Amino acid sequence: MGNCFAGSRSVRCLFNSISELQKATRNFLPEFLLGEGGFGCVYKGQVNERTLSAAAPGCGLVVAVKRLSPEGFQGHKEWLAEVNHLSQLHHPNLVKLIGYCLDGDNRMLVYEYMQNGSLENHLFIKGGESLSWATREFNAKLSDFGLTKEGPTAGCTHVTTQVLGTYGYAAPEYIATGLYLCDRRKVFRIMDTSMEGQYPQNGAYIAAAIAYQCTSDAKSRPTMAEVVSALERIPAKKSNFTSNSEATSPAYMSPVHLSPARHSRKPSSPTRDSA
Repeated sequence: MGNCFAGSRSVRCLFNSISELQKATRNFLPEFLLGEGGFGCVYKGQVNERTLSAAAPGCGLVVAVKRLSPEGFQGHKEWLAEVNHLSQLHHPNLVKLIGYCLDGDNRMLVYEYMQNGSLENHLFIKGGESLSWATREFNAKLSDFGLTKEGPTAGCTHVTTQVLGTYGYAAPEYIATGLYLCDRRKVFRIMDTSMEGQYPQNGAYIAAAIAYQCTSDAKSRPTMAEVVSALERIPAKKSNFTSNSEATSPAYMSPVHLSPARHSRKPSSPTRDSA
């Protein structure tokens, strides 16, 4: 074991060589593979909770070992960023970083093991049923901070850099590709096909209007609390609009009512730095 990087005091330790993690994952056995992405593969392993040395099956702390691929998107800079960010952040909704390994060209991160799998697997597994209420009560955790950027500084309003990593969501003011506008058939993918049309039409209109409000300018967007409140008010019974004018009425086009504080919020006045 060795010393941690500067700024990584809360990460328990550094694995000096890849051999210890090879033992913990049974030499990265395919049966231990948990998943893979643009940065490499993640394996299940077991280590001694006190010494973090490899442990026998069923006798140690279960961990997830992320092994970066040399051909992947993530290089040393992104790997180091993930170590430094996760070592300083502690939150119930963040995956805990237990340790890391730098051995030649091998770079690995050791996380706490998430026994319930990923949200993606629960939502998109083939032939899967709707999420049970017990599953919906799981405590979700975020991971993968290799591409995390520091916030805007020196009066800048936003940060724009090269887009890397697994394809995901980007705020409208950062990227506007018109992905779903170039092919009208893709619009139908917005609705979950497993619902088979068994939902209230007016509820679908309201949900679409809520989503549209979320694409507004940052200062005009509803908060997540306001979005949740609006979604909870969507009627559950299947019904249709009585007229087209009802579907385009202000109540349906703007279903999320912003709080007075957000309506009256004004940009803060610029301040002059002291000499």
